[in-house]
Amino acid sequence: MSKSKHYYYLKLPFYLQKEELVPREESPFNLEELDNRYYRKEEIDAFNQSYNQRLSLLEQSNANQDSTLANHEGRIIELENAAEGNMRVFNVKSFGAIGDGNADDAPAIQAALNAADLNGGGIVYVPEGTYSLSTTLIIYSNTVLWCSPNTIIRRGADTFSELIRSANMGAGGYDGIQNVTLRGGIWDHRGNVYTLGGTVISFGHCRGITVEGLTVINTREQHALELNAVQRARVLNCVFDTQVWDPVQGRPVMEAVHIDIAKDNVAYPPYGPYDNTPCDDVLVIGCVFKNWSRGVGSQNTVEGFPYTNIRIIGNHFEDIYDEAIEAYYYRNSVIKGNTFKNVFDAIQLDYAEDCTVSDNTIENASSNGINVYEGTTNTVISGNVIRNTTGQGISAYSNISLSRPPISRNVIVSNILIGIGQHGINMNNASSNLVANNFIKDTAGYGILLQNSSSENTIHGNYLENCHIGGVGSADADLRLVSGSNNNSVQGNVIRSSTLEGLSLSTACSGNWLTNNDLKGKSPVYGTGNVQSNNRV
Repeated sequence: MSKSKHYYYLKLPFYLQKEELVPREESPFNLEELDNRYYRKEEIDAFNQSYNQRLSLLEQSNANQDSTLANHEGRIIELENAAEGNMRVFNVKSFGAIGDGNADDAPAIQAALNAADLNGGGIVYVPEGTYSLSTTLIIYSNTVLWCSPNTIIRRGADTFSELIRSANMGAGGYDGIQNVTLRGGIWDHRGNVYTLGGTVISFGHCRGITVEGLTVINTREQHALELNAVQRARVLNCVFDTQVWDPVQGRPVMEAVHIDIAKDNVAYPPYGPYDNTPCDDVLVIGCVFKNWSRGVGSQNTVEGFPYTNIRIIGNHFEDIYDEAIEAYYYRNSVIKGNTFKNVFDAIQLDYAEDCTVSDNTIENASSNGINVYEGTTNTVISGNVIRNTTGQGISAYSNISLSRPPISRNVIVSNILIGIGQHGINMNNASSNLVANNFIKDTAGYGILLQNSSSENTIHGNYLENCHIGGVGSADADLRLVSGSNNNSVQGNVIRSSTLEGLSLSTACSGNWLTNNDLKGKSPVYGTGNVQSNNRV
């Protein structure tokens, strides 16, 4: 063997090894064979130099990448800062949050919220991770709690309910905390794990609250979001999925988004004052509500303190077991462009005034499509499409036996009702309303029914086809007036069905004006004491 050639066994990292260096077979060594089986020193030196260069470049690249990754969230936050008015950022990881789903991250996140408060406000940023809480977080004015989209905030103990609520500033009206935003993240109440029921997120006596892009899941029994005595609230593009309850106790009737009044410590347990401040200027838009008893609405009222300027627009409600929307004592409010599927009642108005319910689509309601209950006045119900209800399409009902105030001065126009399990439009103790230009088809009961002193109404220009096909109601008619429904104007309606009478009035009705209706092929029953003329039969 030449002395000018030295051979070494080179132990490389496992990811750079070619193969184990062992002789291929037992035979006398020669130079060519040795050169094939072992590395020469020159090759080793060249390889080491190249390898070290590549390693240096790789380490530099990794360092750059680490720096890039480390600064990535910072750059995002910088952009977000510009949108939030250059607010200071407080990353919860800097305060000791772990985000592994096991550690109690409530103290760290609260420390970040407290730091933002001491700063006069700021963005509290929660990077992606799973953050378990053992206590309720408290948020203060001028704060944005910003979670990455896949961040999970979850309850970690059965000793508390609220994941976060507004700070108690001791102020009434809307003068508590101001200008707060919750943005993003998955908020898991873990009602499928813990038995203590309650609300997930709550705000009381506040102004300027935005809840945007949250997904709230597994709420135990009560509300996902409580807005109590809040002015200028915005609930945008959120998902509220699954209310959990004790099957022995039964399903509680609770709204996912509860619009509430500071009535007492039952209505809002966290704190007072209980000064009867209702919510004002609330917008709920672009949200999804699933597997809940109610979607949006109110339960508590105090006379003289209505909810005002509530807008529920462009949301989707599915698998709702009670009213999807409960508009109780609302004024100057709008329910528009929502979709409903597999609900009990889609929309219910109680003591509502000066409201608009329009352009909603309702399918498969196991009760009624739209309920208009006692005391509702000056409200427009128009352009809604209602298909396949078990109950009424539109029910305007006030319990006359309980001396409830009548439903009056409402406008029910240009709605489409198809496949209704009872009556298309049912007016019960409803007076001085306009029912016009509605398309009603395939109803088991009457297309339009006026009963129990429903008087002074105008029933004009409606098209009724194939009504009373299920025999609901004693008369074989599409349009029926009974039990003291007097002085109504029934004109210009078109009836196309196989009913015998088409238009029918009981003897208990009088003073009605029945003219210019198209009753082709029918034998109408006009009753006594009513005016009828120019009806086509």
